[in-house]
Amino acid sequence: MIEYKFCKNFRINNIINYLEKLCSEIKGFQFAILYGSSVCSQKESDIDVKIFVSSPIEIDDLNYIVNAIKDLSNKFGSGPGQTSKDVPYEIKTVIPLCILEKAISLQGFKRDQKKMTIPKIQFNKKFLSSETCQLRTILSALTTPNIMIGNNKELYINYVNRAFNSIKSLICNVYELDPTTSKDYIIKLLICSPDGRKYKEYLGYNDTTIIKDHLFNNLH
Repeated sequence: MIEYKFCKNFRINNIINYLEKLCSEIKGFQFAILYGSSVCSQKESDIDVKIFVSSPIEIDDLNYIVNAIKDLSNKFGSGPGQTSKDVPYEIKTVIPLCILEKAISLQGFKRDQKKMTIPKIQFNKKFLSSETCQLRTILSALTTPNIMIGNNKELYINYVNRAFNSIKSLICNVYELDPTTSKDYIIKLLICSPDGRKYKEYLGYNDTTIIKDHLFNNLH
């Protein structure tokens, strides 16, 4: 894996320090990632975090972490400001490794025997709160620019590499491509489907230079 180099400005350092303290209090903490617009832009934005833990946590602990992330967003971001078209914090923030494994094995996508499809995202409460939505956001988070929080770098690198292999396998399966297909074409199909779906309606990748370069440097 080629590590992405970020400009850690004062705001980002504050966010990292906050997350390091929070994660040190979490039972079964493995690693966390800060991802999304907060690491791709110098502008104030919402703060996207995924915290990976060894096993499911108690509801009180989950609520504590969710409230802490909301507080983080209020302090250093553009505020929680969630709408009905956003994935709830309770779904997207704390990820047990068993759920991460499901995401890596592409269980968030439909399978008809050996053929897979990428269903359109449904922007309703039922879908956005579902495990399927959770699994799909995990893959896009791990394979876009991110900053690791924690000391378990070996585990982090292992899952990131596996996630990149998974998204390549997904595209090759869905569009019946040979694995030797050029990276440029695979990236094109990761960013936009042939039927015109992009970003949140598709696989979560923005059509920006920083995203395309990150995908190109890490896909094999």
